[in-house]
Amino acid sequence: MTTLNQKTVIDRIKRKVGKGRISIGPEMKGIYADSVVKNPKKLTGSKAYKKEMKPILERLTEHRNKVLKTMDEKDLTQEQYKTLGEELARINHDIQLLGGGDTERQTIKFQLDSDIIEKNADADSKNNSKGQA
Repeated sequence: MTTLNQKTVIDRIKRKVGKGRISIGPEMKGIYADSVVKNPKKLTGSKAYKKEMKPILERLTEHRNKVLKTMDEKDLTQEQYKTLGEELARINHDIQLLGGGDTERQTIKFQLDSDIIEKNADADSKNNSKGQA
């Protein structure tokens, strides 16, 4: 079942579809706690959200297919093709965002084990000393 908070944010998002770039976090401000606003996947991953967004995602997918079909036409000017390409990028962004997917490259953080760091440091120092001999 959709909560009142979910319904409010979903309604805000629905009003913005097709009117420019959508960002879910700002639509959540004032409704959800900051910790949830900073992690919109808590909303976009919910069953209620996915159910509410399904018809919009289907409509966006249909629109994307029309744009792709139009881009395949041979008689387009460069300007028309560029405009369609920009529209395609916006639609793809919205589909990813509203579907709960990533819309940008994510940073991968990892920590190297201290043994690996020491081993590489030893190998580097050996290589440097061989070059000086």
